[in-house]
Amino acid sequence: MRSSVLFVSLLALAACTGGSDDTGDKDRPGKETEEKEVTLTIAAPADGREFDADEAVPLQVTAKRGSRATDITSASWTIGGWTGQGVSTEATGLPSGAHTVSVDAVVGGETYTATVDITVLEPAITFWTYSGVLEADVTLESDFGDFDDHCTAPITFTIDQGTVSGGGQCMVFSDFVDDPLVFTMEGTVRGGTISGALVISSDDGDARTPFEGTGTAGNPLTASFDETHRSSDGSLRIAGSWTATAQ
Repeated sequence: MRSSVLFVSLLALAACTGGSDDTGDKDRPGKETEEKEVTLTIAAPADGREFDADEAVPLQVTAKRGSRATDITSASWTIGGWTGQGVSTEATGLPSGAHTVSVDAVVGGETYTATVDITVLEPAITFWTYSGVLEADVTLESDFGDFDDHCTAPITFTIDQGTVSGGGQCMVFSDFVDDPLVFTMEGTVRGGTISGALVISSDDGDARTPFEGTGTAGNPLTASFDETHRSSDGSLRIAGSWTATAQ
C-alpha cells in the first residue's frame, strides 16, 4: 500500500513538471537561432527587370529578423562603377548592358549583402548632333614673353553610339597671330560621364587637352579642362569649360 502511494505521487509530480512549457520552448537552441536570423531583401528593382536607357533605377532594401521587419542602420549600393547610399534611393546614368545590383546593409551592427540582376537597354536613338560654346583662358610663356588671352568659341560635335567627334576654333593672341586656334574634339559618353580631349595639331605633333564632365547622350552635356603643354620653346596652358545641347 505504501509503494502504491509513492507511485501515484511520482505520477502527479511528472504531470506538473512535464509537457509543453513556454519558457523551455524559448530556450531551445533552434528557437533562439530562428529569432536572430536576418533576411535581407532587395525590394526594388525586381530581379531580371529591364530598364530603358537613361531611366532612373529605383533602389530599396528591407530586412527581417525572423518573421518580423527590423531596422536597417545604413545601406550602400554598387552597380558597376556607380555607388549610392540609402535604404531607398535611385541610380541614374547607368550604361546599357547587364548589371548586378549589390547592396551591403547594416542590421544590428552586422553587415548583410543581397544582389539582383538587371538590364539597361540600348537607347532607341544612338546618334545625336550637338552645338555649344567653349570658354577658355590661354596662357603662353616663351622666350618672347608671357601672354594671356581668353576665347569664346562655338563648338559642334556628334555622338554616335557613345563616341564623340567634332571640334571648333577660337582666336587668341590676335595681335601677333593671324590664324585661329583650331581643335578637334574626341571622347566617349558612358554611364553619365563624358570624357575625352581637345586636340590641337601642329607640325610638332598633337597637343591633347583632356576634358571630363557629366551628362548622358541626348541630354545637355558640360565638361571642364586644364592642361599645360610644355616644349623647349616654353609652355601653353589651356583651361576652361564647355557646354552643349542636342539639336
